[in-house]
Amino acid sequence: MKFVRVNRHRLCPVCGRSDWCAFNSTIAICMRVESNKPIKNGGWLHKLSEPMLSVVQYTETVETAVIAAPLEVRNEVYKAFLELLTLSPEHKNELQRRGMAEEQIIEFRSVPKVEKPWTICQKLIEQGFELSGIPGFYRAPNRHGGYYWTFKMKTGFIIPIKDKTKKIQALQVRLDQPDSKGKYRLFSSSNKKAGSCSGVPVHVAIPQRINDRRIWITEGPIKAAIASQYLGAVVLGLIGATTWRPVLEILRSKRPEVILAFDRDQTVNIWVGRAVIELTKELIDMGIKVKQASWNNIFGNGLDEALVNSTEIKINEV
Repeated sequence: MKFVRVNRHRLCPVCGRSDWCAFNSTIAICMRVESNKPIKNGGWLHKLSEPMLSVVQYTETVETAVIAAPLEVRNEVYKAFLELLTLSPEHKNELQRRGMAEEQIIEFRSVPKVEKPWTICQKLIEQGFELSGIPGFYRAPNRHGGYYWTFKMKTGFIIPIKDKTKKIQALQVRLDQPDSKGKYRLFSSSNKKAGSCSGVPVHVAIPQRINDRRIWITEGPIKAAIASQYLGAVVLGLIGATTWRPVLEILRSKRPEVILAFDRDQTVNIWVGRAVIELTKELIDMGIKVKQASWNNIFGNGLDEALVNSTEIKINEV
């Protein structure tokens, strides 16, 4: 049975939220509430006590999502896509204000302000790229009974999410005007015809020069990118505090010392606090030495803000 993504009209039957999760008539994949059946790419399986008949009726009319293309293919398409775009002065100023280095800023782009996004898709196709399996792109019906490739993004700037080999595995948009779902949105199209899911990838931020061999973990690709340059260390940026499970695979072969540097609201935010506890346990069980970073949050909640403002970072035993 096909899965459908939750939205504000179809809430997750497990956590009741309108984002990240998915479900069908009998099973839910919840990204927040754990079970004894974890999913490799994040989240947990939950068997529903009662069938959700409305979902059965809905999924019968939706084309099965295409499996995401291999990393190498996504990387080439996303690079070509970003080459067709520019970064607005306003967005460049915002990234500079946040303390991002110039060599990092040049990789960012603004969401194109075009009324016909399919024209960009057409340029990619003319360059020889296949958009099937590339999260974010999908086929929309035209007036003649056929379909055309397009995409949909709210205004903001685009963040490339890279893996440990510096390939672009996904894109994220920082919205100019945050909505009820927050200020960040993954470029995904799993609920669209011939679309594909981006998953919840971890951004691996690698500085120009590594001075600290420890691996830091924080919330958000932008925070990770900024922090990596100030620390001279590899920083893993989670899409959200609860989407930490993919880092286990990244760290499994190396087993480095890890510094957890989640936002300081972990003491009052139940989801962040819980994620820190769960991730710490998993890493220790893997034989990895774990420590936690803390700082005075007078200048900001995140690690990046603390570093930009030269706040003392304390490393604590767990």
